[in-house]
Amino acid sequence: KTLKVLNAIRFYEVGIPLTVEQYKILSTDGVIDRLINRHHHLFALKMCEYLNKKKHHVLVHWACSKVKSSDEDDLICKSIVNKLSKEPGISYAEIAAAAWNLRRERLATMLLDYEPRAAEQVPLLISMKQYELALIKAIESGDTDLVYLVLLPLKRLNAETPEQFYKIIMQRPEAINLMISYYKNYPILLQELYRALRKYQKLSDMQIQTTFNSAMNPDKKIETFQRALSMYAKNNNSSSSSSSSSNVKSQFYFKATEEQTKLLLAQRSLETDFHTKFVDYSLSQTLSKLIQIDQNKIAIKLKKDFSVSDKRFWWIKIKALASSRNFEALFKFSKEKKSPIGYSPFCEVCINNGFPQEAAKYISRINDPNSKISFLCKLRLYKEAAGVASKELKDPSAVASILQQATRAGDQGAISLCNQFLSTLR
Repeated sequence: KTLKVLNAIRFYEVGIPLTVEQYKILSTDGVIDRLINRHHHLFALKMCEYLNKKKHHVLVHWACSKVKSSDEDDLICKSIVNKLSKEPGISYAEIAAAAWNLRRERLATMLLDYEPRAAEQVPLLISMKQYELALIKAIESGDTDLVYLVLLPLKRLNAETPEQFYKIIMQRPEAINLMISYYKNYPILLQELYRALRKYQKLSDMQIQTTFNSAMNPDKKIETFQRALSMYAKNNNSSSSSSSSSNVKSQFYFKATEEQTKLLLAQRSLETDFHTKFVDYSLSQTLSKLIQIDQNKIAIKLKKDFSVSDKRFWWIKIKALASSRNFEALFKFSKEKKSPIGYSPFCEVCINNGFPQEAAKYISRINDPNSKISFLCKLRLYKEAAGVASKELKDPSAVASILQQATRAGDQGAISLCNQFLSTLR
């Protein structure tokens, strides 16, 4: 085979006379390179077939030479594709790069359409400034890194006209999601992106989250909340055709922000009037503090303004009075009207704040015998508990349980009463 190759390349049309030693030193690949550099592509191709070597290098070189011809782009592309389509793994990107270097942009773009590897397509399309096409190819590939490879230089290129960048990515959800993910560490850029995409709810959410996570003064917070309200209103208007669940969610956010703004305005006024901290408290904490500083009228007004239920307000008030050890006011409050939450909470807050003797005042007003027994046992009033269990509840198991506790405590009166009741059952 070596002799046949040497005889063939000695032929006058090729004109590369070599000895066997020279051929060995130059190698087969070296000879093929010399042949294609002299544009003997057909000869080099037949030599590859004869020696069972890959033809890719020869074919790509031929194609790169072909793009230099003066033929029309369509004819050149068709000729190259017809010749190379039967050879798998051919790099069309290399041929397209040669066309691009010759300023044949259309031909380069046409050839890149036949390149199966996005990693080869996209960088060349970027260098050709074919950003939109590069983005499409990158997204189709599913390679996140390739998409970023297009998006980031495209964003820098449109730094002075960002609306052009947003226009390009607007119809491509994959690109939008990747930019949102990338901008998570750059809040200002993320807000700009949300504003351009008209994602007003996301923009409002960000502004509110920033407000809660930063030490802004009340005026600045109120201003931020009012901006967020404006964004939520825009979102409600623009999402009229979207799903009902989305609208309900947006309306909820609007209402919640409106309520928080109203609370913040009220807290700012309270701080001015009473020279103590109210801003950043929850509504429950605000009501509790007003009750503790004996501003019940203002607390009742806030209750009405924010539609606080009677049950919730009573819980807030009894906890506030008990924590401030104002048991006289707590008892007076219990007498104002019938409690909507019962009287067990009164006992509970007194015990939790370390004043069980105060809890005893409310036990007789508890309707549920089981709750009454539970609190009497907590106060170690076992005899009274035994009386409730035997007379009101008439439950032997409850009496037996009280007997065990009374025995451990050595309460003879309770033990006697429990045994008396249990003996009647034998």
